[in-house]
Amino acid sequence: TLADTLSSIAYFANLALAKSGLPEIPKEEYRYLVGNGAKRLVHGMLRSVGADTEENFARVAPLYNDGYDADALYLTKPYDGIVELLDRLRRHNVITAVLSNKPDRTTQKIVKHTGFWRKWGFSRPTALMWGIPRQIC
Repeated sequence: TLADTLSSIAYFANLALAKSGLPEIPKEEYRYLVGNGAKRLVHGMLRSVGADTEENFARVAPLYNDGYDADALYLTKPYDGIVELLDRLRRHNVITAVLSNKPDRTTQKIVKHTGFWRKWGFSRPTALMWGIPRQIC
């Protein structure tokens, strides 16, 4: 993982919960909810606050998705030590690539914003795209 997106995800997730009249979740709890896509994230959020119904999901999911997609760079930064690691890999001519479980458009924004693409010469980042099945590498 190159970019720390936890604060951003927690911010937009809690905003969606608050707009729906539901309680917010502490940022650290999101560490256990992320990593399996937005649908599972939203169901996990709703389970955490005791409100995992289809009605709540239908209300919260679009609020989260629209908010995060509009500004996924908010609070996003490279993890500590990643910049130095990438510099070292580059000096040793190690080929690098980006593969993400985030939607492709969001991945492109993050990679461009953090400078990963430009500075370290990643090939085009690849991410989750609708219609293409997930693969385990």
